[in-house]
Amino acid sequence: IIIDSKVSLTAWERYVNAENDKDMEDAMKEHCSSIRSHAKGLASKNYQSIEGINTVDFVLMYVPLESAFSAAMRMNPDLYMEFAKDNHVRVVTGSTIVTTLMLIKEIWKRESHTKNQQRLVEETGKLYDKIVLFLDAFQDIGKELNQASNAYEKALDRLSEGSGNVIRRSENLKVLGAKVTKEIGQNLLEEATSNHENATTSNEDE
Repeated sequence: IIIDSKVSLTAWERYVNAENDKDMEDAMKEHCSSIRSHAKGLASKNYQSIEGINTVDFVLMYVPLESAFSAAMRMNPDLYMEFAKDNHVRVVTGSTIVTTLMLIKEIWKRESHTKNQQRLVEETGKLYDKIVLFLDAFQDIGKELNQASNAYEKALDRLSEGSGNVIRRSENLKVLGAKVTKEIGQNLLEEATSNHENATTSNEDE
């Protein structure tokens, strides 16, 4: 938050120390003009637009003596309307600056909380979408694994089923004297033998 505290009170000092009405009137006019000029100067500098500064879109113009500002408002009511129309300068005094700063802080906290809620909603939605995509992919993997398992069982059955299955025939070649360097797994031999015996029994029954 940018706070300017360079308001000149030179004319106000002359007003307070004036010895006659004419001097008081002249000093007050100059005092009002000084406040107006300083506010316009602040507005024209656009401090809130400086790159790298994250601030509100107005500058707080601090007038240390509340009586000096109040007197100017009474003397020149148009000043109040000018400040009300100016979106870039807000006048604060000793009795209002703390309240103003606390109000800005509270607004910022609520804005931050609202942004966090919006981000939470967005992130929750993205997470939900990711979970849906994961579940779809997971189901596809299950289907592919099931298909692979079925293909494996089918291929194994073709090797080991029937009285003349491939595994039995291959083992017979070794028995007949074929030179081999590898051995067929015992579990496969047992399954092929079992299938062979079942097929032979089935043929005899017929």
